[in-house]
Amino acid sequence: MLSHELSIFWLSIFATTLIVQSGTINRTITETSSSEFLVSVTDKDGLNEKNFGTNNTRVVCDSSEMLDHHKASPPRLLVLALIALLIVIKTVAKLFPAITKVCPESSLFVIFGIVSGVPIGAYFPTAFNQEHFFDVLLPMIVLEASYFMSNTDLIKNLKKILTFAVIGTFLNMIIIGAGLELAKGYYQFDISLMHLLVFATILSAVDPVAVICVFEDIGVNANLYINVFGESLLNDGVSVVFFRLFAQFASENRELSTDMLLIAVIEFLKSAIGGTIVGLIGSLITVLATK
Repeated sequence: MLSHELSIFWLSIFATTLIVQSGTINRTITETSSSEFLVSVTDKDGLNEKNFGTNNTRVVCDSSEMLDHHKASPPRLLVLALIALLIVIKTVAKLFPAITKVCPESSLFVIFGIVSGVPIGAYFPTAFNQEHFFDVLLPMIVLEASYFMSNTDLIKNLKKILTFAVIGTFLNMIIIGAGLELAKGYYQFDISLMHLLVFATILSAVDPVAVICVFEDIGVNANLYINVFGESLLNDGVSVVFFRLFAQFASENRELSTDMLLIAVIEFLKSAIGGTIVGLIGSLITVLATK
């Protein structure tokens, strides 16, 4: 245990040093920055110094945009420091389970993201849209979760999981959207039904991470665990497909109709079946390559 504590200590020191160093580098550059650089040239005897930028030819390097932190990315040292601190949090959570009983591990990461992300986002504003989340972050999250799932339990409870994830999520969206449409007349807010369905798909994307962490800690029944875990995993895919469809329809100001619902179902089946085929092909290639 002592060796683990020493490892955490030195890793924390390393992360803190990176943060301080990155801040020092950025501050030094900012303090020494100016709107222009003047170049001076001295001959080899060191006597006749000529300053380009006085009355002669002016050599100017405009650094205002280059050194503007609002147009720059966070320093690499700062990114490395945040990764190191994430490793520290993960290690501490595993070595001291009492901490996760008070605050679940997922909540610790959320708190860390808020505490570190808000000031960094204010100082280094960067563009982050839904494509970054769907195409970069979400696949890694789903892959990590599905990789450690029990295949036997998943296949055994596949019908229940698909019922909850597909039919349950679809009913969730319809009921929430219809309920908000009925409430629209009572509360008098002017929002189209298609935009309400977009909002309903967001609410339907349930992700019981904290509940799953508690299930792991107390060791619940395997069938209960795999049903909740499998539903939360497949629920993301269902919600993403319908969210993109309804968001596209809403951007085109289209009204809800039977044809649109049919298109939504066809697009969902195309994504589900196509994704399954691509996954099977990728798995087969991986098995053959690593056999």
